[in-house]
Amino acid sequence: MKKTLVTLFILMAGIVSTFAADEKFVKAVEAALTQMKTAKSVEDFQAVANKFEMIGKNSAGEWMPNYYAAYCYANMSFMENDSQKKDQYVTKAESLLSELKTDNDETYVMKAYVAMANLSVDGQNRWQTQGKIFEENLQKAEKANSENPRIYYLKGTNLFYTPEPFGGGAKNACPLFQKAKTKYESFKPASNIAPVWGKEYNEEMLKKCQ
Repeated sequence: MKKTLVTLFILMAGIVSTFAADEKFVKAVEAALTQMKTAKSVEDFQAVANKFEMIGKNSAGEWMPNYYAAYCYANMSFMENDSQKKDQYVTKAESLLSELKTDNDETYVMKAYVAMANLSVDGQNRWQTQGKIFEENLQKAEKANSENPRIYYLKGTNLFYTPEPFGGGAKNACPLFQKAKTKYESFKPASNIAPVWGKEYNEEMLKKCQ
């Protein structure tokens, strides 16, 4: 009986400890996401990326910290004008994603987003490699969860900036932005820290292509 009680106490202590760790993780991610919502500059996103990287170091096995840090670095690359710095941010994002041990529709979408950032540095010389990475990851994401609106937002964005002679342009992109809009309206994130980004940008792109 005594051994049973001791075993039960140890199990309960482990459950409480895990719950406390999970709660601490969620609160840390929530705080970083709140800060990310107001990020407007490269410096702002760098500060948020640093926070997510720190959270990741203290939360082995969790995919969201590296995912969000990669998102920050991809955005920094889009915002930066210096090609060398753009490449540095993209390389950092790729490194963070390479450390992930989880594959799901969101991680595939982020790999495509980073590939798009890579393309924006030098599309003429990188479209064969990065374009393939972009397409393959969105195909995987759609197969994993076709309701993810970010898939169609990224597809639309890619088409919008692709020259019309190659099948791109606003006319071809608009239906994808509209599809993304419909998906965003019905999309329900798995948790309060799950990815929800892209809706506002999709609305902006809809206005541009109509």
